[in-house]
Amino acid sequence: MPRLPAGKLKQKDNMLKNRKSYEPKSNDAEAGQEPLPPAFDNPLPLASPPSEEPLNDPKSPLSEEHSKRLKNMSKAASDQRLLQRTKKQVHKNQMKAARYKQLNDLLNVTKQEDVSSSDSDYEPDSDGNGSDSNGDSSDFFDRNIPVIKITESDVANLPEPQINELVTPYVPSPPKSTRPLKDLQHLSPSQKHQRIKKMNITVAETLGPDYQVIHKTKIPGQLSLHDAASYKVLNHLTDQQYDKLDRKRYPSLSNLKQYLKELLLKLKDQRKNGLAEFIINDINSLKEFPFEDARINFGVDQGTDSVKIVVSYPDLPDSQSAKKLRVYKAFYGTETRTELEPYIDEINFAAKFLQHALIETKHGFKRCICFFIADCKCGDVVLGIQGGSSLRPCINCTIPSSEWGTLQTIPADAFRTVEDIQKAGLIIEKAEQESSLSVTKMRSLKQQQNSVNATPLITEIPLNRFVPDAVHINMAAVNSIIQYCKKRPELATILLAEIENINVQYNPGRSEYNGPNCSKVLKHFVDNPNLDGYGIDLLRSYSKVEAYAVARDLTEEEINGLDQAIKDFFALIAEKYPDLPGKKTKLHMLKHHVMPFVREHKSWGKFSAQALEASHKVKNLSDKRIQGATPLVKV
Repeated sequence: MPRLPAGKLKQKDNMLKNRKSYEPKSNDAEAGQEPLPPAFDNPLPLASPPSEEPLNDPKSPLSEEHSKRLKNMSKAASDQRLLQRTKKQVHKNQMKAARYKQLNDLLNVTKQEDVSSSDSDYEPDSDGNGSDSNGDSSDFFDRNIPVIKITESDVANLPEPQINELVTPYVPSPPKSTRPLKDLQHLSPSQKHQRIKKMNITVAETLGPDYQVIHKTKIPGQLSLHDAASYKVLNHLTDQQYDKLDRKRYPSLSNLKQYLKELLLKLKDQRKNGLAEFIINDINSLKEFPFEDARINFGVDQGTDSVKIVVSYPDLPDSQSAKKLRVYKAFYGTETRTELEPYIDEINFAAKFLQHALIETKHGFKRCICFFIADCKCGDVVLGIQGGSSLRPCINCTIPSSEWGTLQTIPADAFRTVEDIQKAGLIIEKAEQESSLSVTKMRSLKQQQNSVNATPLITEIPLNRFVPDAVHINMAAVNSIIQYCKKRPELATILLAEIENINVQYNPGRSEYNGPNCSKVLKHFVDNPNLDGYGIDLLRSYSKVEAYAVARDLTEEEINGLDQAIKDFFALIAEKYPDLPGKKTKLHMLKHHVMPFVREHKSWGKFSAQALEASHKVKNLSDKRIQGATPLVKV
C-alpha cells in the first residue's frame, strides 16, 4: 500500500473526528427511556396578565358591500376554474373518442381487405392446396394451414363495433368581465346614461333597430325635448314652474336641462371656427342635401332692438319657416355701418371661402352660390350707397330717382357693379381723410360719384345676387296704395271703411302695416269681388303679383305670368294713379329689377326675408326683461 502524504493524512483524521462528533450517544440508561413527546403536541394556553385588557383586532370589520363584492369575486373565480376543468375534460373525452373511432375504422378496413383478397386470390392447385394468383403465397401464411372462407352472411352476423359517443355538456359562456356591476343608487347620471346607451346597442343588435330601452315615465304622446324646450322658453317658465307640469305630457326637467346643455355645446362647436365652417358643419348635420349647387342666403335685418345675422338654404323644403332659419349671431344695436362692419366682414370672408372652389361635404362636393338678403336701408349701408332721398338711391342702377316715373327700360351702362362702387368709395374716403372739402362740396362730390359715400363692405357677392326681397316689396306696395288713398278720403271711402272693418293694426310706432296684415288686406278684397271703389282695383291687381312670391321654383309659364302681372300693375298706375310711385325705391325695384333676378334664379319667394322677419317675433316672445333701460340688464 503506498504511503499517503502528511497533508492528506491530516485531512483524513479531521474528517473522522467530525463524523464521530455527529454520531448520537447511546448507552444502556438512555436506551431504556421512552422518547419525550414533542413540545407542540399539547400546547399550553398563554396566560395573560390580570391587569391587561384583552387585545382588540386593529382591523375594522368588512362592510356589507365589500363582503358582497368579495363573495361575487370568489364565486366568479370558482366558476371560471370549474369552466376550465369542464372544458379540459370534454376535450380529453373528445380526443379519446376520436382515437377509438380511428382504430375501429382501421380494423374494419383491414378485415374487409383480407376477406376480399381471400375471395379473389385463392385458387386450389392440383394438390388441393391454396395458391396465390401472383405465385408464392408463403409471404402471408403457411401453405399447409387450411384457409377458412368467410362469407357475407358470416360478416353480417358479427356485432357492430362500439363507439363511444360523448354528449358535450352545456357550459354557459363566461361573462365578458368578472367585475360585478354597480348598484343603480351608486351610479352618477352620466354612468346611467352610458349603461342605457350600451343596453340600447345590445337590444338593437339582438331585436333590431325598432326596439330601444326607455324610461318607464316616457309615455307615448309626450312632447319631444325640442318642443318642450320651445314651450318653456316662449312662455318664460322658471324651473319650478316647469317642474309642476304634467309628466305625462312634458319630459322631466333634468332631461330638458341636459338637452339644452348639449344643444348649446353643439351650437358653440359649430360656430367656433367662423361662419364658413359653421355652414359646412350645418350642411354635414343634415340627413340629406341632394343638390349639386349649394345656394346659401345670408340675411341681415334689424328687429325691435337687435340685429340678426342669419343663414338659410332656399332649396331645402319649407325654407321660409323660422324653425329652419340658422341664426348665426345677434347683437343689440342698429344697422349702422360701424356696428355692422365686423359681422359683414365675416359674411364677406365666408362667401369668398365657400365660392372659391368646390367644397367637400358629407353629401359630396358642392358648388356654393351665395346671396345677400336685406331691406333697402341695410343694403345701402352694406354697399356704401347713400340711399333714402339721395339722387341715385338704387343699389342696382344709377338712374336718378326723378326719372323713375317715366323710365321704361334701363340702359346696360346704367347698372352698378361692385368694382364701380369700390372705385367711387375710395375717392370719397380719400376726400374725407384730407378734410379739405366743405360739407356742400362733399355732398356734390358724392352726387358726382353716383351717390356713393363709402367703399362696399361686401365684395364677394355680385349685385345680381342681392335679393329684391318680396316681403319688403309687398309691404311697400300695399302701404303705398293705402297711404295714397288716405290722402283722398272723399274718393276712397269704401276702401278705408273695409280696412277698418277687417281690424288690422299698424306696426308699433309706425304708420305702416306689417307683412301678414298687408296679405290680410289683399286677401279681403280678392275674396269679396263685389266690393268696388277707388284704389280697390289697384290692390286686386297687386294681389296677382304677390301670388308668385311662393317659396318654390317657378315654371317658365309662371315666370312669364309674373312679368305680365307686374306690367299690368304699373299700367293701371299710369292710367288711373299716375303720381302714386313717386320716388319709392321698392316700387322701382319691382318694376325694373325683380324680373331679371327671377329669370336668372327661377324663383322670387325662395329668397325672401319671410323667415328672417318671423325670427323677430320669436325673439320678442323669448325676451325676458327685468327693470332697466340698457340691453345689459336683459336676460
